Amino acid sequence: MRTQNACDGCTIRRVKCQGTTLPCVECRRRSLECTFLRTRGKPGPKGPRLSTAQKIKEFQRKNETFRAGRLITATTAAATTTSKLTSGDGGLNCGDSESHAARSADVLQEGEEASPIPRLLAVWPVVDCDALLLSLAQREDDYETRSLAAAICAAVIAQLRLPEHMQTTTADGVTSHHFALDADHFRTLFNYRETFTISSVMIPFFLHVYYSNTQKLRAGGLLLRECVSFAQAMRLDQPLTYSGLPRAERALRLRVFWILFVSERTFCAENRLPPILTPIGEFPIDEEGGDLAGSPFSAFLCLVKLFVHLERDFVETSPSPAVLFQLRDRDRYRISQYQSNLSLGLNDGPFDETQRVDLFVTRQWIRTLLWEYTVRHFSMSCKSEDQAFSMLLPISIAHETLSLFHAVSNNSLQPHGYGMELKVFRMADSLVDTLACVPSINRSSSGSPSRISFVAEGDVDTEASVGQSDTNSPMLVSPDTVNISL
Repeated sequence: MRTQNACDGCTIRRVKCQGTTLPCVECRRRSLECTFLRTRGKPGPKGPRLSTAQKIKEFQRKNETFRAGRLITATTAAATTTSKLTSGDGGLNCGDSESHAARSADVLQEGEEASPIPRLLAVWPVVDCDALLLSLAQREDDYETRSLAAAICAAVIAQLRLPEHMQTTTADGVTSHHFALDADHFRTLFNYRETFTISSVMIPFFLHVYYSNTQKLRAGGLLLRECVSFAQAMRLDQPLTYSGLPRAERALRLRVFWILFVSERTFCAENRLPPILTPIGEFPIDEEGGDLAGSPFSAFLCLVKLFVHLERDFVETSPSPAVLFQLRDRDRYRISQYQSNLSLGLNDGPFDETQRVDLFVTRQWIRTLLWEYTVRHFSMSCKSEDQAFSMLLPISIAHETLSLFHAVSNNSLQPHGYGMELKVFRMADSLVDTLACVPSINRSSSGSPSRISFVAEGDVDTEASVGQSDTNSPMLVSPDTVNISL
């Protein structure tokens, strides 16, 4: 007969406890003391294990932190057990993939005061740190997500010119260069050339941002073309692709397409390359499927509409001037209308200072590109009533831009990085062209164009800290090819 409660010896040995008197049969056979000191456990499910409960609480705490508008402050389980990113000699330890993922997670999870990512959400409205961190924590073999996280970290550090970008080594061995190598390393661990996802588009995009900020324009240009190729493979450049998609997915894909469109037009305009992407009839929308006007991404919508003015014709691929006076009056009216629309002020909207700076400088940069195109194709005059055909338009643009720089803080300039540098120096170059083409302009006064050009370039170097001017670059407009009526 089996007792109701097994004795301690039988319980530990996991055998039947037989016998109604002490000691039981098994204990008597082995000359053991038969005791009943153990407390009988509760039958049935015992509830979650301690480690499982801790994981649940940690996940809930992370989610609440994000919804409160703060970045996650706790590290993932992988981050707590990883070793250094680099080996002892400073080289990249490509075999330690756990360490690579943990470093990316650490950067994304820094506190709100220390993390630079919130400053760039308005610049890159395609980054979802919440979903990215959860993917890093849940799947160790998701190499695509790890590659994306490393590429974002490299781009953020390079865009803001953080110490980890300027220095070859840091105290913990992490630099933007290491993150870029991480992104390339993780791409080799999955068949990324046959994988068409949003991440496969954004990984080369953020690597393009990193290499462009390190003055490696050939590598940056090739990566940008790779982004465009992935986007075309996913049919993001075709409006019919977006019909039938869930609202959130449709909104994300539209933002991805338009940020590629804006980036490609900027890069091609500054490097005299033919653009590939063309505008589509679908503008960015919010997560609910509505227009972005009045939402946190409304500045991005305004930026997209500005770039729609930058037609393919205005991004000339050859520095040689076109034949003058070959365009019709309709083209002349079109140029005048574009300049008139671009000269209007910003509409009221929930724009912060960083967004206002981006929209203002981009508008002035497009006006400058349009002016350069006009100089090559139309007769210009210093006394033209239409500002679009005035040889002195770059002076007005420089005045307005310089006034903006003196009214905003340094923090509103830095998030735009290399793109801001290109746009401002393009405006300064056009101002120098004006001085060369119209030598009669007074250059002695404190408000002369030559002084404006000098001060504007100095402001960008010292305030924004986004690079140096290329003083050896050829003139964008040659005095010998411009028809000017004084």
